[in-house]
Amino acid sequence: MRLHTMKNSTLLICVITLSAANPYLQAQGKGSGDKLPAKVASLDKNGDGKLSAKELPPGARTKILTEFDLNNDNTLDALELRVYLLSKKGGKSSPGVVETGGKVTTRKDIEYASGKGYENGLGKLDLYLPAKAKSCPVLIFLHGGGLQAGDKSRLDQVGRRFALYGIAVVAPNYRLSPAVKYPAHIEDAARAFRWTWDNIAFHGADRAKIFITGGSSGGHLTMLLTLDERFLLKQGLKSSNIRGSIPISGLMDVTRTGPLRRGKVWDDSPEVMKKASPLTWVRKDAPPILILFADRETPERARQNRQIYDSLKKVGHPDITLQVLVNRTHNTIRPNLSKEGDPGLLAMLAFIRKHSAGKPAQR
Repeated sequence: MRLHTMKNSTLLICVITLSAANPYLQAQGKGSGDKLPAKVASLDKNGDGKLSAKELPPGARTKILTEFDLNNDNTLDALELRVYLLSKKGGKSSPGVVETGGKVTTRKDIEYASGKGYENGLGKLDLYLPAKAKSCPVLIFLHGGGLQAGDKSRLDQVGRRFALYGIAVVAPNYRLSPAVKYPAHIEDAARAFRWTWDNIAFHGADRAKIFITGGSSGGHLTMLLTLDERFLLKQGLKSSNIRGSIPISGLMDVTRTGPLRRGKVWDDSPEVMKKASPLTWVRKDAPPILILFADRETPERARQNRQIYDSLKKVGHPDITLQVLVNRTHNTIRPNLSKEGDPGLLAMLAFIRKHSAGKPAQR
């Protein structure tokens, strides 16, 4: 089903994301003695510390109970109500420096690739780790910049935000055009994935829960690595080692780019451009995918993301979702991910939480 980020769907994202397993909300719940929030405590007529369907106002029974009853017991307890109240506040937070309060550990400029072409830090990555990381999920985040610019440092605040939610973030640099052309960029993405697979357990995370994401050109690389398995196979891995994929506003058909960019980044030949396009590699056994893009995206980029979504559905992919982020442009999605309560952030957290639970689906 194609999802649009409207008020109700945003609340649904909050349900899955900000659940009892979230350390941030666990801390809030424990600090308040698991009492109902003062705003709603008067509704608890029988004093059992929960709000039943009968105790909720009629409108809330269908709007709130159905979306925030995390344990399906037909009541809302203190934690579930805090999730709801936090979601109502979330959209009003403003961007800026993410205050981590000592709860995030950063490790910068770790080398994952070396040699000619990797000068100036292009073969290095940064880590953002929950301070008490223990078998937590991992998110490899590929920066944007048209495959010709950009740097992992742009992801600093976003990395800190995800780490606060108990997710380790790996932010690699990669080689850029025009110094290199396809397939160098995607080969580096695969190398960064291999480094993560080999080393992330030493940093307290679980390599069986590696997710990958990126915005713009990072979204293009994310989808290409997810669908074209050749690059992971060269690293001794498979696409099934990707627990889930979240491409954000990526190009899915690079044959439609202009000739100047084609010559700099890929190769101005139909064969190469087709190989470099994620749309070429659509298959039903790819990892779970959440496609995000802005409602104010350029028409062509929006069309390409809808097209690959439709193509994946058509071939029978069982776990593909598309979500349009409201009041966003191509360039405002990534900085807003550092805001607590941002719909894009919540969608990603929900997806990661859902697909971190239990064993990965057999593909």
